[in-house]
Amino acid sequence: WWFHVKDSPGAHVVLKSGKREVPEEDILFAARLALEHSSAALSGKGLVIATKRRYVAKPKAAKPGLVVVLKELRVVGVRV
Repeated sequence: WWFHVKDSPGAHVVLKSGKREVPEEDILFAARLALEHSSAALSGKGLVIATKRRYVAKPKAAKPGLVVVLKELRVVGVRV
């Protein structure tokens, strides 16, 4: 899984799961971690995109760190 705060700069979080199902508790933890390491953390709450790595692409000639999310599987609302 791949997590990043929606519409805000910040770090992404990768949660390796292989082929096993990820518990909801782990998804919420990863989403909270992504929020804590973003500029949206100051507001204390935010939306985090959760998707599979295969739905994340880096456009050619893009600046470092810039990616495009091709398909949002979930949007998780979390608080810091």
